[in-house]
Amino acid sequence: MKQGREKTQEEQIQIARECVASGKNYGEMALKYKVRYQQVRNWTLRYAELGGAGWRTGGSGMNWSITKLGQAGMTQSMSRVAHCINNGPMEGFWGILKRERYYGNALPAKPSLCR
Repeated sequence: MKQGREKTQEEQIQIARECVASGKNYGEMALKYKVRYQQVRNWTLRYAELGGAGWRTGGSGMNWSITKLGQAGMTQSMSRVAHCINNGPMEGFWGILKRERYYGNALPAKPSLCR
């Protein structure tokens, strides 16, 4: 399906409202507004969970993810993808762990990895 222009946040909320009113017929809304089925489904689920007032979008859904983490009582400790300065320490840790404990050796029991 040829996609139309990117929908604004207000348009996404309107599509989600209309989808809920139509009994969550994602396919019908996708055809009507020339968007993908999965987009309509995601917008509708987000609207059902957060409502229009709590709806925030980010470049890759980051704000929505942070909202979900906050609702679960968790905080984000690392930044988003492609911010290598912030992610570097953890990437380095996993690289060292794999090099020293995994590659070329039999995988030890879990307790010995969790010292």
